Amino acid sequence: MFTGIVAELGEVAGIEHRGDAAQLTILGSTDTVSPGESIAVNGVCLTVTGIIDKPPEAFTADVMGETLDRSGLGALYPGAPVNLERSVRLADRLGGHLMQGHVDATGTVISRSPSAHWDQVRISLPASIARYVVHKGSIAVDGVSLTVSALGPSEGTGDSWFEVSLIPETLKRTTMGIRQPGDTVNLEVDVIAKYVERLLNREAGQ
Repeated sequence: MFTGIVAELGEVAGIEHRGDAAQLTILGSTDTVSPGESIAVNGVCLTVTGIIDKPPEAFTADVMGETLDRSGLGALYPGAPVNLERSVRLADRLGGHLMQGHVDATGTVISRSPSAHWDQVRISLPASIARYVVHKGSIAVDGVSLTVSALGPSEGTGDSWFEVSLIPETLKRTTMGIRQPGDTVNLEVDVIAKYVERLLNREAGQ
């Protein structure tokens, strides 16, 4: 489990494609990281498979073909910045919201509007997950826990959109500071909403 509070902005050092899978090498702090641990990379839960502790520090992780297809990890390239978060411990503060690191869908940045103290970013919301997203609710975008500040329909498509307002700290510490219109982002909805839906469907006999 994760909370969507990015601990570090890492960088892709290399991608080795292995048929329908790939191995990522990511630059980032490895002081307390061990093989077998879980790390969220742009919101995708990956298992650390190796540690490179000589400068520059890095770790490796294997990515299955399905993950490459269903998330934005397949579009990563050497030099790309990535959001990193280690799995939460039971004693940690829940600074964001509970996340599994399982991408539900990808969205596309539609627009961003800078202002004096924050940026407003609009992102497409696929119809498959729109029912789980509510105004003032939580959503993870590339592994960053954000609050939905607005929702609306898109003209001419089955998708809708949502907006998030990004404070300077988020802009500085995560990839959300450089995302531009047309960029693909990983989306994970609040898992509690999915459990509630399933319970209601069971009670209704579905």
